[in-house]
Amino acid sequence: MTKTEGKTASAAVKDILLSNPDGLREVIRTVMQEVLEA
Repeated sequence: MTKTEGKTASAAVKDILLSNPDGLREVIRTVMQEVLEA
């Protein structure tokens, strides 16, 4: 993963949390899926 991709992912997570605080479970699921696919 490049630094740019990391920043993009962080920005996406922040946007999700700001728009939907209850979306943390979805964020965790997405992150875990990315880790498993890596």
